[in-house]
Amino acid sequence: MSDNTKFVSLKDLNDVIATTKAKVKDFSKPAEFGISTAFSDALRSAFPDYSFEFYERTIKVTTPNKQYIYVSGQSFALAVCLMDFCEEIGRYRTIAYRILNNNREAFEKLTPEQGRIEDKVFTALRDKTNPQLTDTFKAKTLEFFNSNCDNKDIVTANTDLLMKFLTDYNWWLGGKQISRSNDWCISPISTLLNMPQNDSNFIARVVSKATENTGFRDTFKQAIENEWGADIRSAELLSVRKATVNFSKFPHNRILFGAPGTGKSFTLNQEKDSLLSNGGEYERVTFHPDYTYANFVGTYKPVPCQDSDGKDAITYSYVPGPFMRTYVKAIRNSRTDTPKPYLLVIEEINRANVAAVFGDVFQLLDRADDEVSEYPIQASEDIKKFLALPENLGGTPEDYAEIRIPNNVFIWATMNSADQGVFPMDTAFKRRWDFTYLGIDDNEANIAGKKVILGQGDYRRCIEWNELRKAINNELLKYRVNEDKLMGPYFISKKNLPEGEMFDSAAFSRIFKSKVIMYLFDDAAKQRRPSLFGGCDEKAQNQYSKICSEFDTKGVYIFCQEISDQFIDKAPEDDEA
Repeated sequence: MSDNTKFVSLKDLNDVIATTKAKVKDFSKPAEFGISTAFSDALRSAFPDYSFEFYERTIKVTTPNKQYIYVSGQSFALAVCLMDFCEEIGRYRTIAYRILNNNREAFEKLTPEQGRIEDKVFTALRDKTNPQLTDTFKAKTLEFFNSNCDNKDIVTANTDLLMKFLTDYNWWLGGKQISRSNDWCISPISTLLNMPQNDSNFIARVVSKATENTGFRDTFKQAIENEWGADIRSAELLSVRKATVNFSKFPHNRILFGAPGTGKSFTLNQEKDSLLSNGGEYERVTFHPDYTYANFVGTYKPVPCQDSDGKDAITYSYVPGPFMRTYVKAIRNSRTDTPKPYLLVIEEINRANVAAVFGDVFQLLDRADDEVSEYPIQASEDIKKFLALPENLGGTPEDYAEIRIPNNVFIWATMNSADQGVFPMDTAFKRRWDFTYLGIDDNEANIAGKKVILGQGDYRRCIEWNELRKAINNELLKYRVNEDKLMGPYFISKKNLPEGEMFDSAAFSRIFKSKVIMYLFDDAAKQRRPSLFGGCDEKAQNQYSKICSEFDTKGVYIFCQEISDQFIDKAPEDDEA
């Protein structure tokens, strides 16, 4: 029997059972598929005590007790759906035996009655008849996982899961003693198959044999694949296609774009809350010029570890990026009965070279009618091994030869095409996204009425920020400045807006100079400074520092007359800022 304790992290059997039930429920291979020679040879080799008569679509099985069982071809294909579940409960069982055998003397003292040690210990744990034994077994279990893993959270979780396996058979659909031959797997597999007892018992034995004998498992699965196609092979594709929750209210690939300050991130955040209102998760990442495929998807990186002598060392491990982390969570969730949305938010998507960052993932953005990737991509060996880890998706690397984005994955992004130094997007990339444009005044309701007193003496005015913003934008439009270079309502960010009606004058002045004047001076009105800053001294119109200095005195009167004339009412001297 293979050593299936090499993976330290155990899976929650509730999740494994839910995934297996979904696979069995959604299995739909038609009965007319026949029995291949490769499959019949593998079956004879694995069960030498049984005799088989192979017909076109059915097998007559004669048991060692001379009982006859007729099993259809598709029942054996269905068995493939249960292998991961059987392997996981087999892993639990193997670890339990390892702990028992490592501490036989201690357990013998606690169970002095006659009988095999495994029968006595596992029965007492199941029936909860020996509290001291239960406490001791849990302590030894904790020691076992501590010796195999440095992560205390995983150690605690594994200990709790293994003890639940040994004391609560209802949790994993167990019916009989785990120390008895195939009894430990026949009952749960039969329950999941929901077939006649003789048929399900034999299929359970086939699944159990595949779990214990990796050679038979590989031959068996390969025979099924060769005869009945890739959808048997790809457990990942099966779960992807069956994530049937209707998320049609929300676009799956979406980019919000518009002028600076139009509230792209604010809008995306609000709609994120709506998407995830009934559960799900999100992750946020910001692209930049040095961002790469390795950052986004994942790559091998050096990670700290301890060598065999307990000294600090460095090893290499596959480290997933935000895309792969979201993908794994979504696939795991899509295998349950209640799929939830998983959202990846990309801020400033065009600040990186998106063609290089997405790489072959670009192909997955093409969604079919069910919002699953229409075309799969071939996963690299590194990715296949990473996905097959039990703490990720489980199974074998070959299960993930091809991957697709499931329909519970959403990728939303923001884009500011006005920024300098951004990367262009080609048409092929753009057409895979739903673009939503936020107009320059779409979110102005939230800043309306926010006022501030600017200027001194004859220049003292009570100014509404939103009206000043629109007056500047209208002037920029006269200079043929593109709309995406105008200022949106949140050009001065929401966190800097006052709770009441009035800004603090000193705080507003500091923000206005560092954000608004600098942006106009360096970018939006760079070629029209003398015109826009027409209220400043002629020698100051091309000097940022002097414009800021005059702003402290003149307020809105640093601007041209077309702007300043819109604010003619003086603020009384006793008004408070």
